Amino acid sequence: MADPLRKDYKDSLSPLEEPAVTDQSIAEVLAGFTPTRTSPGAYNPQLNRTAESIGTALGTAVGRMRSGLSLVHDREQELQRDLTKTLSAVATEKAEALGDIVEEKASQLYTAAQEQWEVISEKSREQVLEWRRQAAQLRDEHPLELIAAFAGAAFVLGAALKVWRSIDD
Repeated sequence: MADPLRKDYKDSLSPLEEPAVTDQSIAEVLAGFTPTRTSPGAYNPQLNRTAESIGTALGTAVGRMRSGLSLVHDREQELQRDLTKTLSAVATEKAEALGDIVEEKASQLYTAAQEQWEVISEKSREQVLEWRRQAAQLRDEHPLELIAAFAGAAFVLGAALKVWRSIDD
């Protein structure tokens, strides 16, 4: 049969030897008070071994937790880097796709503008040719009326300039 972990040694101790840790001092330690006595030595080797085993187990557990937290932290940083790379790649891909669309639309717009410019240029050229034809016809069919119209326009323009000049003075 196994020995109990804690034996009551108060009866077996001499009056000068008192246990270092009592129920009172444990309560004080848990409440935040520091014990006033120090341990004079080991009274129960089995209790000491059990306490060492518990301390070792707790120390190992804390070490594993720290190691685990370190692994979790490292994994978190790795995931952040991977996510950043993935997001960067996706953003680059989307930007390239958008750039291709913009380039295609700009090319279409340039082509449409060029076609419209050619249409407007052709219409302007045709209009100038039509005005030249009409001027030649007017010159050939009505030369005196044309000269009179130019003289009248010159007279009106000269009179307007004279009035404008006299107003400024």
